[in-house]
Amino acid sequence: MIRFAIAVTAVEVALTLAASLWIAYAETGEPYLTEQEFTMLGIPVEKYSTEYRTRFGAPFSYDTQGVVKGPGPAITVSVRVHTPRAEYDNRLSGERWPKLREGDEPPSVLEEAWPSDESGYLARQKGRNGVRAELVRLHGADLLIVRVIRVDEAGARPEPRLAACERLTRVVQEYMMIKLGWRETAPDLTSP
Repeated sequence: MIRFAIAVTAVEVALTLAASLWIAYAETGEPYLTEQEFTMLGIPVEKYSTEYRTRFGAPFSYDTQGVVKGPGPAITVSVRVHTPRAEYDNRLSGERWPKLREGDEPPSVLEEAWPSDESGYLARQKGRNGVRAELVRLHGADLLIVRVIRVDEAGARPEPRLAACERLTRVVQEYMMIKLGWRETAPDLTSP
C-alpha cells in the first residue's frame, strides 16, 4: 500500500513539473534564440549552436551560442529554469569580488532591478585580451544570462568595443524577455 502511494505521488510530481514546463514555454516558444531571430535583430551570426542541458534528471538550461559575422564578438544566451535565488546571488558576488588575471580590470557592476519580483545586473569588464558585457536577470525561478565577449585586436581601444558589446546584450535581452513572456513590449532602444 505504501509503495503504491509513493509511486502515485512520484507520478503526480512528475506530471506537475511537466505541465508547468509545458505551460511556461508552449505559448512563448522554445527559450532558444534561432539564427533567423539573430538576423531579425540585425545580428547575423555564424558558428551557431544550441544545447539543452539537464541537472539531476530535470531541465536546467537552454543555451544558444553564436559569433557575429565580421569577425565579431561571441554571444551566449542561457535560460536556466528552476533556479534558486542563491545561484543569482553567487553570480553577482563573483562579479563584485572577482578573481582577476594579470592585466584585467575589475568589472563594473550596475544593478538593474525591474519589478519587485525581478532582479538583474549588468557587468562590464575590460581585460588584457578583450572586453565583456553580461546582463543577468532573475525572473521568478528563471534566470536569463546574455554574455557578449569581444577579443581585441592589437592597438584597438576597448571603450567603443565594450559599448558595442553592451548594446548587443541589451538588444538580445529585451527580445528574449518578450519571447519568454516576461514583457509585453520592448522599450525604445534607439534613445541614448
